[in-house]
Amino acid sequence: MTTVKLVASSYAVTGTVVVNQNEDSLYEDTSNSSNPARVTHTTSGTSSYYLYLKGFNFSSVPSNAVVSSFAIHVKGYESGLSTSTSYAPRLYNNSSGTTWSTITGASAASSSFGTSTNTITVPYTGTWDTLKGFGSNLGIRLTIRRSSRNTQGYLYIYGAEIEVTYTIPVYHDVTVTNNTSATVTPTGTSSVLEGSDVEVTTNMLSGITVTDNGVNVTSQFVQEQGGSVSAVPGSYTTGGSINGTNYQSTIGKGSDTSNRTGNDYFSTTQGGSGSTYIDYHFDFSDIPPNATIQSVSVTVKGHCEDTSQSREISRVQCYSGTTAKGSYTDMTDSTTDKVYTLSPGTWTRSELDNAILKHTIGVYGGLVSGATWTVTYEASGYVYTVSNVVADHTIVFSSSGAQPELYVKVNGTWQLVQTAYKKVSGSWQQVSVDQAFQQGVNYLKG
Repeated sequence: MTTVKLVASSYAVTGTVVVNQNEDSLYEDTSNSSNPARVTHTTSGTSSYYLYLKGFNFSSVPSNAVVSSFAIHVKGYESGLSTSTSYAPRLYNNSSGTTWSTITGASAASSSFGTSTNTITVPYTGTWDTLKGFGSNLGIRLTIRRSSRNTQGYLYIYGAEIEVTYTIPVYHDVTVTNNTSATVTPTGTSSVLEGSDVEVTTNMLSGITVTDNGVNVTSQFVQEQGGSVSAVPGSYTTGGSINGTNYQSTIGKGSDTSNRTGNDYFSTTQGGSGSTYIDYHFDFSDIPPNATIQSVSVTVKGHCEDTSQSREISRVQCYSGTTAKGSYTDMTDSTTDKVYTLSPGTWTRSELDNAILKHTIGVYGGLVSGATWTVTYEASGYVYTVSNVVADHTIVFSSSGAQPELYVKVNGTWQLVQTAYKKVSGSWQQVSVDQAFQQGVNYLKG
């Protein structure tokens, strides 16, 4: 990030206003603390005339710069005046060459200078591009006033500036190569703004090569490659007529198959299987929405309370909402918990949003004391964040050889630079490295 101060290169006056001391200070920024320019309103004419500071060098901000902030400041004080209020500084436009007019978005500063040195911020609510568009026609209008026709009024100006903070965008050539039969979008080379993300959609990661400015970064291209997620019941809902006052504390909510809650069980007063049930709900929001589900495995720990009864049932099955998935399993062991492995069938990512383990209870009931649902998946979207090369442009100068050497660190590797640039009369000119380190060269650009 770079901050520059654009200063005026010329001025205009109206009426009987003259600059009669230290004119060069009109072209300083507000860091100047000595020898202010004296702007005088003589003893004839109307009570107020103006000084316009203009000709700000907008070309000092590169055309490809991204401006993050800017502000207009003026530093000075008044003398030889009464205490009456005057106009505060504001921005004007001189596009006609003869008439100065107010600028939309510009308003007067909150105060005038006063008799003590003061730095004033001139308000402007427009955009940087609009302000820059005024070019040499942009002026900061300063009121020069006096107490009466028989006295002179003075405004002392130390300097003024448009302070601009900007960055130069850096672009990387990011190349994605598909070496397999996978479906990959996009492929080829793209110009990507540094610090942004490159997102590639693919149904597999193997066989894809990613380079950043020629450097292989495939190993960094790892966001959400895939993985395995296990979940336990997070909530439950019931249906039918369940007897048993202890079931709310023993259904295994939040428990995996290592849980053992005792021999409490649920029964129903309704005859027929399927009319009474408990649905255990599972949360798989950690799995990316565009993932491909590779496998689903479900284990349940529980039992059937009395397998000797003809209408006894303690059945578990996977569901996606109201749709049954895979086949059901009857828990046949009486009173003693056992771990059962279910057949959950195949699933899509969207079906997992409504994943349910349904426990159907017969007359004498049964118990689910824990459950574990495990999903393995492969994501179909991979993201690589372009490295911040600018922050690593550390320059090392080595004088051990006959010729000086300049190195720049790029992507963690020091690389020898053959040429450099020096600034001459405001312009960057290419020179050899040994020329760049000659006495009197104050700037380097890599």
